[in-house]
Amino acid sequence: SDWKAGKYSDTRALVQSDLGKLDLIPAWLPASATGLKLTQNIDSGAGFLFFQFTETDLAGLREVCPRILKPLPELPKQLEADWKPANPDAFYLCPKNTMLAIDGKQRSALLWR
Repeated sequence: SDWKAGKYSDTRALVQSDLGKLDLIPAWLPASATGLKLTQNIDSGAGFLFFQFTETDLAGLREVCPRILKPLPELPKQLEADWKPANPDAFYLCPKNTMLAIDGKQRSALLWR
């Protein structure tokens, strides 16, 4: 399998990178996102995108995809702790079977499929 990965200081750096066109990167990714980490399998489309966001982006992020109330998904076990929101308070189902976990207090999120 062909995995591509990178770490980026902000959204602009990610978008301008070689991986900036991967389909795991959503159009709604906050322009102010920081601390981005991305890895995606080019063959299967599976991947992970971790990012941190500002307080002003929180409300908008909570509206981008339908919220999952039950059963709540688990965060991917194969990821290191620094790739996961510490205490997700909400999960969402986004297009292309992509999951989104948000930790509103820590202002961090993980998008995966």
